[in-house]
Amino acid sequence: MSEYAIIFDIGGVIATDLHKPLLMGIANDRYPPLERSNILRAADRPWNRIKIDSNYSEDRFWEEVIANGHLGESVPELKCLVRKRMRVFRDTVKVAENLRTQGYRVGILSNHAKPWFEELCTRFRLYDLFDKEISVVSYAIGVAKPDKKAYEVLLERLKKNISDFDTKKCIFVDDKIENVEVANSMGVIGIQFDSRIDHIEVLINYLSKYSIVLEDHNLHELRT
Repeated sequence: MSEYAIIFDIGGVIATDLHKPLLMGIANDRYPPLERSNILRAADRPWNRIKIDSNYSEDRFWEEVIANGHLGESVPELKCLVRKRMRVFRDTVKVAENLRTQGYRVGILSNHAKPWFEELCTRFRLYDLFDKEISVVSYAIGVAKPDKKAYEVLLERLKKNISDFDTKKCIFVDDKIENVEVANSMGVIGIQFDSRIDHIEVLINYLSKYSIVLEDHNLHELRT
């Protein structure tokens, strides 16, 4: 078993972001310019609730978004549209699969809503790839990044499940710089990587700096 643990964020790294791009598309396609900024802000408060409260329903989330943004869409329509956005970034998933195959412990630290995260896990079999014992999702612990408490929960699980765990041997991949900076402040190796805009070679090169070499012969296709 390799000594490094590699922890991935979900939204923007492993899978697409969901509600924000959806609302942006709706605002641009269906509403006049003067209404768009209000629509884009409509999810701010309900998102801050649903990502840390597993009892806060998705229906309630969309009801508040509709009320805040004065949207004409219905709750069922928005629930359907957000599920159509669910995708994983195949190249990044291949990297995580390669790490897992080589014996690295691969986990999750993500801010996510319970219904969407559970559906992503089911649809794309994420827990066949990620180790549930060393995975932390905000809705399940009641706290979200960049709060240090979220990182502390992760480190506690790593220490519990990996013998002789060393924080300096933990690599955390996130698309947001503020989350990376908090990880660095706690002794974790934080790497900023955004699957939407960065080529997979960027992540491969980051990992190689710590002597983590991807060995799957198929991965050479990701470099081109």
